[in-house]
Amino acid sequence: MTTGQRWQFGLGRENGLLFWAMMAIEGSFGAYMPIWPLYIEELGAPIALVGLLLGVSGLIRLFILLPTATLARKLGGKRLMLIARSVTAVAVLGVAVAPSWQWLLPAMLGIAAGSMAFPIIMALVAANAGESERVRSFSYIITIGPSTAMILAPLISSLLISQFGLRAPFFFSALLTLLSVAVISRLSEVAEPALEADDTERPGSFRSALSHPPLRTTLLLMFMTVFAAGLGASLLPNYLRDSAGYSDDLISLLFSVQAVGSITFGALVIRNSRFSAAPLRGAAVAVSAVGMAYLLFLVPSVAPLVVLAFLMRGGMFGSFSLFTSHLGAVTRPRDRHYAFTLSEIFIVTGFSASPIIAGMLFNIWPALPLIVGASLIAPVVLILLRVGYQRQPEVEPAITG
Repeated sequence: MTTGQRWQFGLGRENGLLFWAMMAIEGSFGAYMPIWPLYIEELGAPIALVGLLLGVSGLIRLFILLPTATLARKLGGKRLMLIARSVTAVAVLGVAVAPSWQWLLPAMLGIAAGSMAFPIIMALVAANAGESERVRSFSYIITIGPSTAMILAPLISSLLISQFGLRAPFFFSALLTLLSVAVISRLSEVAEPALEADDTERPGSFRSALSHPPLRTTLLLMFMTVFAAGLGASLLPNYLRDSAGYSDDLISLLFSVQAVGSITFGALVIRNSRFSAAPLRGAAVAVSAVGMAYLLFLVPSVAPLVVLAFLMRGGMFGSFSLFTSHLGAVTRPRDRHYAFTLSEIFIVTGFSASPIIAGMLFNIWPALPLIVGASLIAPVVLILLRVGYQRQPEVEPAITG
């Protein structure tokens, strides 16, 4: 590998650019994500409404995602990503200057537009990576790169909060969003996944993707995992501030520790051939760590346990590369855009429902979302292990003649 190619990390030019694009995208999210529920509350929303608004933002994102695959085919993935991320940059700036929580609703629409980039990026990674490199590529691009950004962005935001207040991270987020636009603009037009021979006769669709049983199973498992994990995480910043008096900048700093856990799981995936051969088994290990983390959060006054809990919660994001790798393996080529759009839809649905329920549970007892989340994760892990040990059917081959 030459000096000029080191930035690609052995992923190739296109996936190398996607690695840096995902770093900027997740960094823009990580810049404000730790204090997002705190900021909504700061603008005058009661805690139950905070959970509802988090859920509504997810529902908006859900509807924005529905036409992604169709638009990507018509406009091209690169062009759609450039438009979507540019809209997000403007929306985040709107959040930074919002005078009250009501002003966040139109801004949430613009932020949701940026989520169109995720299924396109995952489809591109699956298309550019060979079968033997798929887990490695997804681990770098979906876990390690974003997790690195999730370490740096909250750290910088923590400093910005201590100097300038809760609005500062949103300006930083907008800057990182514009950086992602700059990186995406360097992608080649030929980076679009080439049509397979059977695509011209039988183009992909949501119905075609969902007709494939292994894909349906994977999507359902992703939803179950995200919903269970989301219950415990949605109002975690509010829980730490209210239950143990953690400051806003310290909470942002602790989320950087979570990203260290994500990188650890990502590195473990790359080095462990067993996870590469059976991604869902690896996902079971990563998700079980999240359940144990929620139990540790029940003693927020013990700082070392809280730090350990954040490290273990990194397994949630470490599991994403394993899920997406498995999804890429069981998805038919013509359905890639639709399959990864569906994966985002299922993830968003889980993340949208969980904060609404978490808000209700939080009003009963602040620790209750953590307890219920950990309880739901246990059966999810068992199902992941069961499915992971089943022999997966081969993906339908392309018709070449």
